[in-house]
This record gives sequence, C-alpha cells and structure tokens, in this order.
Amino acid sequence: MKGVDPAGTPRRDRDRADRLRTELLGPKRYATLSLDEVIQAGRILTGDPDGLSFYGFPPADWYARGIRLLGRTCVEATPDVTAAPIAETVRAVLGRRDGVGVIDPFAGSGNLMLHVAEALSAPARGLEADEAVWARTRENLRILDASAVVRLGDWLSYFDDPLPVEVAVYVLSPPWAGAFSFATGLDVTRTEPPIPSIVDTISVRDRSAHRFAVVQHTPVEPVLNLSAVTDRHPVVGAGQGSVVVRVR
Repeated sequence: MKGVDPAGTPRRDRDRADRLRTELLGPKRYATLSLDEVIQAGRILTGDPDGLSFYGFPPADWYARGIRLLGRTCVEATPDVTAAPIAETVRAVLGRRDGVGVIDPFAGSGNLMLHVAEALSAPARGLEADEAVWARTRENLRILDASAVVRLGDWLSYFDDPLPVEVAVYVLSPPWAGAFSFATGLDVTRTEPPIPSIVDTISVRDRSAHRFAVVQHTPVEPVLNLSAVTDRHPVVGAGQGSVVVRVR
C-alpha cells in the first residue's frame, strides 16, 4: 500500500529510486526515454506515474506533442510539481516589476526557468554546457513556442553577454550528482559546481542593480549545509523546495 511522506508527497522506495537514478545518470544518460519509461521513472522517483510532468503537461501530453527527454534530464530536470511552488515563492517574494530578468546557468530542460519567468512576466536566458541536452531542450522549446533562450555554453559564459536588466533573478539547480541521494538527501556544498561558490561568483561578476538567487533543494529529503549560502547572503524568502537570497 502506498504511503505518504510527512510533506504530503507519495512515499517512494528510496533504494529503488537511487538505483534508477544511477542508471539514468550512467548507461542511459543520453538515451531518449520512451513514454513508458518516463511513466515508470515518475512512479519510481516520485511515487506518481505523472510525477515527471514538464512544461505544464503530464507525460502523455508532452510526449504526444513531440517533446522528448534524455535519461539524465529526467533525473536532473525540475518537474512541474517542484517548479510550480518555487515559482509561486519567487513571485510572492519579488512580485512583478519592470526590469527583471531570469537566468538559469544550468538550464537542463529549462522547465524551472520557464515557470519562474512566467510568474514574474520576465524574459529568461539559460545556459547549458552539455551539447546533447542543449540540442534536445532547444527543440522542446521550439515545439512549445517558448520565448526563453537557452544558449550552449558553460555557466560562466553568461557573464560575457548578460541580460541588460536591473533585477537579475538566478535560479540555481546545478547537477546534484554525488551531492544527492534519496537515502541521505542533498548537500549544497557538493553539487557540480557547489552552490555557495556559484552565488559568490554572481556577487562578484553580475553588475545588475539588484541580484537574487533562488536555490532549489529537495522539499522532502534532508538539505545539508544550506547555511553556507544563507550565512553570507540574506534570506528574503523561502518555500517548498527553495530558498531565495539577496546576493550581496
């Protein structure tokens, strides 16, 4: 019988989820998953067959539109169930104002960036260093007729041609890799690169008048060492799966 975790999400088999995560980040990293595989991955990773809903659509709907995801993206991308509450938190904290731009230095599917940009009615730009992921995301965004742009390049290349905005809102969910497991949770100092280092780099290189970082974390499993960010940059808001800091 399916149970429920304290946060109200369906309980998952964490050992099985970790095994699938290893497979999708390993031998099936660049495999284009079938709809059946996506549904099964959603069931295992989230406890819900529609858990890998993206771009506002459940798997059957986005798949029917021609959208496809690679194995690593199904693990690393932020699904709607996580992205929507994060976007709501950001809108509650920052509101809608002129001169805002949303930046995702590790765009992946682009889903989190799109949710936050829509919530703020703001332009968005993403960077993706993996050419296979970038090509797949570019095609998915074309199918969606999305206005957001994802460039191929290392995250640091954003600063060579930044958005001309007064308020820069960075959404941060770099590859978690060995920083996360369903058994032990997420250590933000072990992501690739470490989230505290990313925020510190933004503080030095971004020239916008106002800068914010939206740090995604898991809303269910433990989150470790978040103070490495929040001790240096003041928290202006927090919600399910995220914390928002003002970058000094």
